Amino acid sequence: MKIDGYLNNIEYDFSGQLDDANRAYLEALQTSCDPFFNEELKAVLGEDFDLNDKKTLEEFFATYVMCLIRIKESAELWNKEWGIDGYFKFLENHMGDMINDDRLNFTVKIDPDKVDIDLEL
Repeated sequence: MKIDGYLNNIEYDFSGQLDDANRAYLEALQTSCDPFFNEELKAVLGEDFDLNDKKTLEEFFATYVMCLIRIKESAELWNKEWGIDGYFKFLENHMGDMINDDRLNFTVKIDPDKVDIDLEL
């Protein structure tokens, strides 16, 4: 809904749906991919990234939307397979050793020597 609002210049009122429990998830999601919310992300994108251009925003948010859809589908699959906490069990099995505490830091630590990705911006 927030992305739709950015693309179509609509302001949505989420106050009826937001509570302390889901506010942290919204903020985590916005911190990870929303240059309107996250000033650091906006700075990384630079001045050449036009936040007022609909096509630019559609292209930028497309990857994030596809990832969210994939996460939703994965959660549905693993919850069906292993019960109501199935997706969390799946995550624990695959990422548990990368998480050092119970804080919601929005990131997972990686060893760049063991991962084949370009960490340069």
